[in-house]
Order: sequence, then structure tokens, then C-alpha cells
Amino acid sequence: MTFRRRTSSFAAIFAALLFSALLTFPALAQSRASSRQLLLRRGALPSRGLNRLSISLIRNQVSGAYRPPIRYASARLAPTRLASLPRSERAYHPRRAIVDAPSLAAPNLAAPNLAAPNSIALGAYFYQNGQCAPGDANAVSAYQSRAGRLPAVWMIFQGWTGWNGFPTSEARRARQLGGRLLVTWEPWNGDQSAAKWSCRSVAGGAQDAYIRQYARAVKSSGVPVMIRLAHEMNGDWYPWGTAYTSGSRRHNGNSPGSYVAMWRHIVAIFRAEGARNVQWVWAPNIQFLNRFNSEGDQRADLAALYPGDAYVDWIGLSVYNDTSKQSWRTFADLFDGTYRTLTQISSKPMMIAELGATESGAPSGTSKAAWISQTLLCDIPAQYPRVKLVNWFCRDKTGFGEANYRFDSSPGALQAFRVAVNSPLYGARMRGDQ
Repeated sequence: MTFRRRTSSFAAIFAALLFSALLTFPALAQSRASSRQLLLRRGALPSRGLNRLSISLIRNQVSGAYRPPIRYASARLAPTRLASLPRSERAYHPRRAIVDAPSLAAPNLAAPNLAAPNSIALGAYFYQNGQCAPGDANAVSAYQSRAGRLPAVWMIFQGWTGWNGFPTSEARRARQLGGRLLVTWEPWNGDQSAAKWSCRSVAGGAQDAYIRQYARAVKSSGVPVMIRLAHEMNGDWYPWGTAYTSGSRRHNGNSPGSYVAMWRHIVAIFRAEGARNVQWVWAPNIQFLNRFNSEGDQRADLAALYPGDAYVDWIGLSVYNDTSKQSWRTFADLFDGTYRTLTQISSKPMMIAELGATESGAPSGTSKAAWISQTLLCDIPAQYPRVKLVNWFCRDKTGFGEANYRFDSSPGALQAFRVAVNSPLYGARMRGDQ
């Protein structure tokens, strides 16, 4: 999307529309026709990016370029709880509005029933107090009450040992909620350098019995799922990682070639078992740079690590503004280089497979709230049109030596997130989940 300077006449029209909307607000809840009125209070929007968005939305409303109404949820309505909805309505209206908590001053913008043109799907990894959505009902309700909606995609993490059977109940629960399950499927047992989990070992058939059993369970589930297999492979923190660790030596004896062989081997097993209800997500990290891995190395590796369009449905990236590991950076600064590289490798749709930010380390004059607004409402939709899905990583990992990436780590961050994800920009749904 682009934003153009408007003349003083448009400013007058905008002021008149806003004043008119404020005067007619009491009638909005009484008439279905009046629900088409737009009410966006500029003073409640937390950043310049949001102000530009509000102008754009009102401009489209006036011109008729965007037909689906944006409905304002009155603060006089009782909060809608997931458990209170009939089962059929939960699936048909997965993004029903939730009235803001009293401590939040931002308006509650309910996503329209029809997605805006070129809109983006919202995904979530939501974990708190040992519970993870969508399997835990309490976690689902907690996410909905905070975000003001349900996502189009629910992401979970699963290793190949312990709790390692395909989570059929979670996949069906996600479907019931009007969304889809995305499994980040990790071939390891927690040991970063175990030889039994190397790419060559898995490609050679060491885990075939388990893979085949998993594929059969996926097929039997009868619902569409997404599998993000062996992610962040261009780093050195997983046993399938391929980054250089010294000179010409790569992590755990892996190589881009052995990684591709492993990927294709696993996909081939799924196809042989008839598990065609899977979309495969190939998801590196943004460029991993250190004294052993240069920008040129990473660009070459990303191209060599790609299994090919015949084996991939989506391309994803992990992006964190994490001041526990680096200085504060904008999303565009973090994302742009790797995005440009990947768009030259394939034309597959892209997702932000993991997105997070920290509160600390923000330069004077900015904040996590402003970072969220700029990223979700300006940078991604305006600069990166190939991105069709954004997953926010909502977990506090300070206990693991990392940081708190949750979108509700502060009232300001929560407010910014709610406004962004309830805008028409994030109204898309996965094909087949309508």
C-alpha cells in the first residue's frame, strides 16, 4: 500500500466525516445499515503509521474502493467469550469482536467478515503457565481476550521424542476454531550436536519408522495442516543446522546438500503414505552472521538449502528484535536482506514464521509499542508484498536466557498489537478454512 499527501480539502472532508461519525455513534448498535459507518479516533492511535492507516481506510470508505464494513464494538456490549459461543458459530465467526478491557484506551476494531484486498493472515504461537493453544482451552480464551480475536493459524512446537505423535486433537481443534494448525516439527531430542539427528542420518533412513507412523496419523486426521520441518537450518543451534562453526567445518557434519536430501526424503515418505493434506513450510532464520558466516556465505547457503518448489509450499522466516542478543533494530533492517535473497530463489508465498520483540533497549523516542505498529501496519504491508502470514511468538523466555517476546509485555505493546491485528490488513484466512 502507498500513502499520498492529501490536500487541505481532504483534511476538511476527513474532519467532517470524523465529526459526523462521532455524532451518529449512539445509533450504530441499533441498525445493521449504520454498522457501515467508520469510527477511528486519531487521538487513540499510538503512532504516525497508524494515523496514516486511518486516513487510508477513511479515503477508501469514501471512494468505495473497500466495501466490507469495519464495525466498531461498543464498550457497552458484554465481552464475548469463546466458551459462550455456539459450536457452529465458533467455526464460522473465528474473529468475533471482544470488547476492550477497561484499562485499554484504544478502540476495539473488529475485523470485517470479508478480508480487505491483499490482506494478510494472522498466526499465533501462544504459551503461558504451561499451557499452549489451541490444545488448551484456557490458553485459547486467554489469547482471544488479549488480542481481541482468534488467529487464522495456530502454531505449536513438537520434537521427535517424548510427546511426538501427530497432535490430531490439536489439529481438529484449530479447524473447529476456524483456523489451521502449523506444527514446527523438530527432528531432535534436545541435544544440539547428536550424530543420530544429523541430516545425513535422517536422510539415510534412521527415523523412517517414526516418520511413516506420523505421516499415517496426519492422513487419518482428515484436516489440512502445515508442517514447518527442521526450521532455522542456516544457524548452528539445532542438530540439523548447517552454519560454519570454524573455517570450512559445518555444524554437526551437515551440509546444504545433506539437508536437502533429508527434506526430500521426509516429504517422499508422506507422499508414499498418501498424506496429501500437508503444506510444507521451509523456514530459515534471517541471515546468521558471525566471524565464520559472512553475508555472502549465508546468501549462497540459502539458495543451496532450498529443497525446490516441488517439495515446498511456503517459505518462512524467524525475525526477532531481541536486545538480549543484539542492539535495537527496525523490522526492515532485520528482514530486508534475507527477504530479497529468498524472493530470488522462489516465488512461493512467504510468512513471518516467528516474530517477536523486546521492551528493553529501545532508543530514546521509540518503544516496543511503536515497533509493533510500524512493523505490522507499515513495513510488512507496504514493503513486503510476498508476506501472506504473520505469526507472533507470544512467550516469555527470560527463564531460558532469552527475553519476553509476548505482545502483551506492557499495556502499550498490547494496545498497539490489538489495533494492528484487528485492522482489515490482517483479515485473511487460509484457503479452505472459510
